[in-house]
Amino acid sequence: MLLAALFLVLLVAWRRGLVVFSPWRRVASLAARMLVVCCLVGALAGLQITRLVRRQCIVVLVDRSPRIGELSRRSADRFAQRLRRQAADVAVTMLSFGEARAGPGGEGRTGRLGEGSELAAALRSAATRIEPGCPGRIVLFSDGITGGQDPVAVARLLGVPVFPKPLEGRAGPEVCVDRVRVPAEVPAGQPFPIDVVVRSDGAGQGAVTLLCQGRLVGRRPLRVAAGVRRVRFVHALPAPGGAVYTARLADFPDTLTWNNAASAAVIVTPPPKVLVVESQPGSARALAQALEAERMGVAVGPADELPGSPDELDQYALVCLCNVPAQALGPGRMDAIRRYVRRGGGLVVVGGPQAFTPGGYRGTALERLLPVRCQFRRKPRRRSVAMVLVIDSSGSMQGNAIRLAQEATRRAIDLLEPQDQVGVIAFENQSRWISPIRPCSDRREVLERIDTIRAGGGTDLFSAMDKAYLALDEAFAERKHMIVLTDGISHPGDFDGLVREIGEAGITVSTVAVGDEAADELLEAMAQQGGGHFYYCDDPADVPEIFVLETAAATRMGIIEEPFRPRAVGFLSALAAVGLDRLPPLLGYVETRAEAEAQVVLATEAGHPLLAWWRYGRGITVAFTSDVQGRWAPAWLEWSPFTSFWTGLIRFAMREKGTEGFALRASRQGRYGIITLDAVDAEQRFVNGAEATVAVVDPAGHTTQLAAPQVAPGRYEARFPMTALGAYFVEFRLAYRGRAVYMGRRGLTMDWPHDDPMQPADYRLLRRLAEASGGQYDPDVATLVAKTGARGARSLALWPHLLAAAAVLWAVDVGLRRVNAWPPWGKGNSKGPDVGQASSLSPTTQKMLAR
Repeated sequence: MLLAALFLVLLVAWRRGLVVFSPWRRVASLAARMLVVCCLVGALAGLQITRLVRRQCIVVLVDRSPRIGELSRRSADRFAQRLRRQAADVAVTMLSFGEARAGPGGEGRTGRLGEGSELAAALRSAATRIEPGCPGRIVLFSDGITGGQDPVAVARLLGVPVFPKPLEGRAGPEVCVDRVRVPAEVPAGQPFPIDVVVRSDGAGQGAVTLLCQGRLVGRRPLRVAAGVRRVRFVHALPAPGGAVYTARLADFPDTLTWNNAASAAVIVTPPPKVLVVESQPGSARALAQALEAERMGVAVGPADELPGSPDELDQYALVCLCNVPAQALGPGRMDAIRRYVRRGGGLVVVGGPQAFTPGGYRGTALERLLPVRCQFRRKPRRRSVAMVLVIDSSGSMQGNAIRLAQEATRRAIDLLEPQDQVGVIAFENQSRWISPIRPCSDRREVLERIDTIRAGGGTDLFSAMDKAYLALDEAFAERKHMIVLTDGISHPGDFDGLVREIGEAGITVSTVAVGDEAADELLEAMAQQGGGHFYYCDDPADVPEIFVLETAAATRMGIIEEPFRPRAVGFLSALAAVGLDRLPPLLGYVETRAEAEAQVVLATEAGHPLLAWWRYGRGITVAFTSDVQGRWAPAWLEWSPFTSFWTGLIRFAMREKGTEGFALRASRQGRYGIITLDAVDAEQRFVNGAEATVAVVDPAGHTTQLAAPQVAPGRYEARFPMTALGAYFVEFRLAYRGRAVYMGRRGLTMDWPHDDPMQPADYRLLRRLAEASGGQYDPDVATLVAKTGARGARSLALWPHLLAAAAVLWAVDVGLRRVNAWPPWGKGNSKGPDVGQASSLSPTTQKMLAR
């Protein structure tokens, strides 16, 4: 009805037109317009034509991976040829996949997919080759070995029957480089292992060559049998950056050659920094030189320059304390070391006369870090000690200061043994004996008299020291020692002469200055001249620890000075190459007791721990109870493996990568690389909501920037394609609230463009493919042809053709109405309109002309 109405409108318009054409032009114009309308209506209606097509389309999909034997490939080609000959009305398309080089292949209906047997991708590509509306079949020639996505799930979704034809693998002996194992990153200059894993299906003999950046690292002969063999190389890289190691096989009985090489990438970081803290300048020189010889960054300094916060210590991979007393560190620095180790830092404590028990470690935060306890067996035959404590009781010591001095005196006396002697003198304007020198077997009375010390008056140190000197000079003891405590400036006196006399009498003097008003220069000079130690403390709370330390040093508490040869009682892989059964002798050590959880590696002849370690939090602490100086270890300083021993031990204990809260991992899944970062802050909380970016450098040197979205609490991950063979280097950056918090690098390699040549065929997968898709396992040509159903039909849309015809007809209509180049039908050609011409005008037109 709509089309009839349109025709009626066109007819009326044609009859009442203003211009009068010749009859044939008028009829042609009307016909053109009607055809245009018909074409437009047909295009809008979506007219189609349907035609019969061939009975079916068969895509022959052939796995041409190098692991497939040549005979199997030829049998697949012959099968496709028979299929074409026996079914003339079947469209047969050949498609191969798994070849070494991607690109179009052959002529006509043949093509190639990418490298490696990814059946899922091959099935998807084969399904696109089936003509629309045509019953399709996929004949799959494969051994069932695949990578990537599950082909069974893909076949089920495609809805195209798959008819698998099993292929056999190659024949002949095969040996390959399964993988090259290297650490993800190593410090510059540090030797590390490279493991080459070789796999073979039979016996053979050949050689393994390892290259680094194309340069020879080593070559090893290797005899293989059926199975896996590992060949280890050790190498070191001198400078930070990235490096690629390549292992190659030669001279083995083999069939395939493309799998005779494999690579691995390693990131080389700057050398680790080690902080060596020494008690006296130059006392740790031998250890520092050994570490520097192995390209470690070494910073050496006194205890008072040790950073006081764990954040400042984090710049070092390890802190090494060499014969450092606890008092020199103080509670603040010991707590910083504890927190530093707990979150992953390394700590090595080396002994000496001022470390462990004689260093005042007992009961401190530092002792709780160590795998040994500062306990020793009391020895009655130890050299006896006579000691006098000279305590300032002037008015400035009132309040908390005098109470702390009393506590310090008690703790010092508690450390003495019964054969020792002790006396206490308090001084202000005058000096007086609180307790004259007496044996420590009667220490209870001495301790009771300490409570009688009262503060008040001035400061006369000289008379008090003179009184102590006279008493010590008359005492019968093998060692004599005086400890002086004051917080002010004493009355004048000949201190220089007095200390000289004290020294000539075999008495040592140590001094303690409390607060800013103490005469520290005088006290320091007295201690230096008197052969003792000078201590300055701005906090009186440190006085008890100082007295304990000084008493322990004076009594040589826990120190055993006798030659012995260390015994290996445990194993430590970092020292395996040193030879712990042939260690040179030592002349002394500090007696300690190992913790129950500690790992004791070396012990003395008496069974005391010499070298022990354990984990504290995420870090490692090591205790070595002898020293690294000429006092106890002269033979070790001349020992050739001295450098190897200490660098191996330091590297074992230093901070491990990832212990600072960030763990970066790189892996390969099929043809994609995956880079993952797990981020945890110092309080063990996930770092969420950070901005993570990844830069990937491919084998050609092109850089690709990627975002790494958060995929789990504290976890960020990015995937990138690995389309070319070679090494890929990845840089991962993490920023939190606009501040960079982490940067790490990893390397990945793509070695084989193919699947594992020694992996057994998976015919079960082929059967599952047939069942899931509605096909049949191992069909013949007759079965494939018989499986075809009725002829298919293909629909062709006409709207493009109708629109083109409408455009042409519209142009014809315009030409009929506008072009005035047609020859007249009357006789003659007069200038004005003739009668016949005038009579052809409509009445309405004639009236318009008459006006």
